[in-house]
Amino acid sequence: MKRILSAAAIAVMAILLLCGCAPGPINQGETYLDGAWYFSDETIGLNVGYNFFPDGGGYQFIGSTVNPIRYGVFEGNIYIAVGDGGADVFSFARNGEHILIGGLEYLYAPEDAGAAESIEAILSKEEENAPSGETGGVLFYVTALLAFGVVIFLVVWVARTFRKKV
Repeated sequence: MKRILSAAAIAVMAILLLCGCAPGPINQGETYLDGAWYFSDETIGLNVGYNFFPDGGGYQFIGSTVNPIRYGVFEGNIYIAVGDGGADVFSFARNGEHILIGGLEYLYAPEDAGAAESIEAILSKEEENAPSGETGGVLFYVTALLAFGVVIFLVVWVARTFRKKV
């Protein structure tokens, strides 16, 4: 019975540790961009933009839809994971200040106060629509704290259990 409880405790500890970890890079050795780029084709009504951060995070803009992304540039490709989904792979190249993603030329968007305000407005709407108390940073730290507490409890419990046997 104690073996089953020990195995269950170790399994719970492993699951909690995995849940509390921040996402790592998509590929080891990938590089990151810093800035905003956009693609616009008025003939088909397509407007797409990316705001890349130097930590591998960012946002994808398709029309008025904003998606959080995780990305990385690796071996001539850019890997873009939207939300919690898997990463899509596109060819990637630089063309002066512009970049090519999947063969489409994205123009560099220098800092623009008007664009920054509209992005901020879109992001604040997303935060208003999010369930209360589920901001990314706070949720991560609460989960990590709970996982740490459970790990300490399990280590103490397992140590006491095996100490009694000796």
